[in-house]
Amino acid sequence: MSMIHLPDYEDHAGLWAGELQPWMPGRIFDAHVHLGPPEAVPPLAPERDILLTLWTALEWQEALAGYGRLFGGKALAGVIAFPFPIREADVQASNRYIARLMAEDKRVKGFMLVHPARMEEARREFYAHAEKGVRFLGLKPYYDLLGKSAAETSMSELVPESMLEFMRRENLMLMIHPCGIGVGDPAVGGRVRLMAEKYPEVKVILAHFGRHTHPDQFLRFMDTGLMDYPSLYLEMSAVTSPAAHKRAIAERALWPRIMFGSDMPWAMLEGRELYDERGSGCVLLTRHEYRWSDKDMLARHAAARESLTYKIYYVLKSLKDAIEGPAVKPAERQKLKEDILCNNALRLFGE
Repeated sequence: MSMIHLPDYEDHAGLWAGELQPWMPGRIFDAHVHLGPPEAVPPLAPERDILLTLWTALEWQEALAGYGRLFGGKALAGVIAFPFPIREADVQASNRYIARLMAEDKRVKGFMLVHPARMEEARREFYAHAEKGVRFLGLKPYYDLLGKSAAETSMSELVPESMLEFMRRENLMLMIHPCGIGVGDPAVGGRVRLMAEKYPEVKVILAHFGRHTHPDQFLRFMDTGLMDYPSLYLEMSAVTSPAAHKRAIAERALWPRIMFGSDMPWAMLEGRELYDERGSGCVLLTRHEYRWSDKDMLARHAAARESLTYKIYYVLKSLKDAIEGPAVKPAERQKLKEDILCNNALRLFGE
């Protein structure tokens, strides 16, 4: 059964109260949040009870309450918001909800959910909203709308030329969840390079640091020089690897293009990744058991699970350790964390 409401809050490990709250600046901008009303997604088939469908709805007021619990004492300067990108969703109803929020609250920077194979339909929808006075600022395609897994989807399917041409013409940004194994796949890097070289006007936000199933994949991606292209941005939601954060922070030229994201409501999933437990990839260790959980793995780590807290706190802890490391001079740390956690995203939207 999919969840709608956010879980009750408890700072299980004391990470927020003991370390993160006094370290973080007074304002945050969340560059990755899913919003949508319950009526936009019908009941799901039992076989669809997977991590992607753990939540199928989150309304703005509940999200604001969630931010208040997770980041108590910090002001929310803005969000990049888009619908829940699952195949069962009524895409147009989901986008109408984001459009309404944009009209009501200027903090909401809406990206329109698009079916990658239905660009003509997406164009009509975009212009219909624009005629009513709401102009989406970017697009959010997703593989599940194609009825495929990430492994089965190619980047050219996810981001076709017709989509890129449309974004260039309308000066839209792209929030992309790369396919395959993420940036560790050479085909993903090739498509990202094409976007950066052929469509430099299109700002491309690589969600989850471009995704990776092991930090080494991200480190190799950073060594390709692709992030030298000024149109490419990194958004950090779900990235709990200290090595990945340290590598991103090591690139000083990249500092203005790293943005904090929570992946709300998944920000409130109690768990974190374990790497190399079986020699390849990563597994998600969670405090609670779900139908899609690896029960044997949960049993092996039963004691560790009791101390797990919200995934977003591990993201912030990794960022904090990277900023306070030797790559950043003490005099630069305050500005850098203010930029990553808020100001870089505000500048992206001319604020």
